[in-house]
Amino acid sequence: MNNSSIFTAESGRPMRVVFFASGGPANIETALALASTFPDKLNVDLVVTDRPGIPAIDIACRYRVPTIVGDFGAFSQGVKADPESIRYRKIRCDFHESLHEKIRAFEQLHDIQFDLAVLAYRLVIEGSLLARFANRAINQHPADLSLLDSSGKRCYVGIGGHRRQIENGHGYVRTSTILINETADAGEILVQGPPLQFQGARGDHEAIRQHEIAQKVVSDRPALRFALAAIASGCFSLADETRHADGSRVVLYSGEPLNYGGVQLNSHIQSEDESLRNILGANTVATEVR
Repeated sequence: MNNSSIFTAESGRPMRVVFFASGGPANIETALALASTFPDKLNVDLVVTDRPGIPAIDIACRYRVPTIVGDFGAFSQGVKADPESIRYRKIRCDFHESLHEKIRAFEQLHDIQFDLAVLAYRLVIEGSLLARFANRAINQHPADLSLLDSSGKRCYVGIGGHRRQIENGHGYVRTSTILINETADAGEILVQGPPLQFQGARGDHEAIRQHEIAQKVVSDRPALRFALAAIASGCFSLADETRHADGSRVVLYSGEPLNYGGVQLNSHIQSEDESLRNILGANTVATEVR
């Protein structure tokens, strides 16, 4: 099976990461802490935001990571946030073109080139920025994207996927770490974090909200850490021709094809740092892969 690596690890050169944030602190703290623990394997060189005054900026400053602070609210002032509106989409695209120019200038100034973009980001990126990171940008989605409807489409894409999964009676939710493409939440699934059982009533909105908060610790964090470690070690690749029924490419881990849901992290890893050291050092993993 011919395949293409998301990142090819090279001795002596860490994977260069740009992190896009709209809030914080969970995912950005996870990425920056991992990079500080394994600086020879990956480095978060830049944090880019779509709004000022968010916790992610303070966290980046604490880790001494430079920031590019965008302000989409001011950029799009007076324009209704309607994804179907041509005018809104053009403004959103123009905003990301301006960010892309600043990112390129940062790379030139520091003589680096970003290998991966990590998104904890509310806006849809498109245009040259999306093209720039084709097959090299990941996102966390707070629902199980391996659940498909009768037509083979993903059930819980978009805003509210976490809530809809609970309300439909699945009894659990898990975080999906995916590649991004031009279609919302349609990219290949690399990793899914441990499932978190829902204990409340389906219609209890406060219980659902608390479950999503807890999921950030139980499922988001392990999934993102695993994905970053495995990508930085060159473990993940994409089949050039073999695809699933919905058209998404087959993901390979250390050369072995995975099922549709990617790597499944099915329980808390008792010694997570030890597990990550195994991945980053020896390309082995102490978890269920299916």
